[in-house]
Amino acid sequence: MHSLKYYGWTADEETENGMLITFETSWIDEGFPRWLITFADYAEIIEPEYLKDTMSTLIGNITKKLK
Repeated sequence: MHSLKYYGWTADEETENGMLITFETSWIDEGFPRWLITFADYAEIIEPEYLKDTMSTLIGNITKKLK
C-alpha cells in the first residue's frame, strides 16, 4: 500500500471486473508509467488517453531493446 500512496493513490473500489484504483500524480510523464509497467500485464488503463500512449511508447522501446 505504501508504494500506491507514493505514486498518487487517492481511492480504490472493488468492482465486478476487479479493483478500480484512482491515482492523481504529477509523475505522469516518467515515474508513474515506469512504476506501472511492473504490473502492467495485470492492469487496464481507463484514462487518461495520454497515459495509454506513454505506456505504449515505453513498452515499444523496451521491446526494441530486447530484440
